[in-house]
Amino acid sequence: MAEGPNRIVVADDHPMILAGFAALLEDRDEFTVVARCANGDEALRAIVEQRPDIAVLDLNMPRQSGLAIAQAVRGGATRIVLISAMITPSQVAAAQDFGVSGILRKDAAPNELIACLLTVAAGGAWAMATQDAAGPPPSALVGLLTAREIEVARLAALGLSNKGIARRLDLSDGTIKIHMYNVFRKTGLRNRTELANLINQTSLGR
Repeated sequence: MAEGPNRIVVADDHPMILAGFAALLEDRDEFTVVARCANGDEALRAIVEQRPDIAVLDLNMPRQSGLAIAQAVRGGATRIVLISAMITPSQVAAAQDFGVSGILRKDAAPNELIACLLTVAAGGAWAMATQDAAGPPPSALVGLLTAREIEVARLAALGLSNKGIARRLDLSDGTIKIHMYNVFRKTGLRNRTELANLINQTSLGR
């Protein structure tokens, strides 16, 4: 996590939602809201000028969508979290391609938003479960992965970094990297977002 509060840009074209998100974050010591934006142009400008740690972006905004902004700033230091009332599988795939760190429904509980942002701030990923995640059927995971690989996959799906998983399981970073490599190789998944989506569809995620 960054030293001091994580600097956040919040963008949504609905004033009440924007104010609610900002108020929720400003009430937490871990965050400071450096910009509130009502459209995509304002959000992109704030990201470029403020260089926040995280940008929380409405998926569907006037002028530029959250996805378009994620594409424009991918590879930068700012981690992107998309929020939406509805998101399609193709939009999830695009978000993954653009390096989005988190996807969250607008009707999520406030504590879920906080958990999402804390996870993303720590270098993890937060995925909204979808019904068509890539990879094998969820029921196949138990037979596909070893018990240790399932344990590592569950922690990765919760947003822990390799170092965080290593500390939790009292293993070396190198060992965790090997387990993660095997998880992705065996499942055919491409990244931690897809892994979290798959884990969340099974009893392993509970």
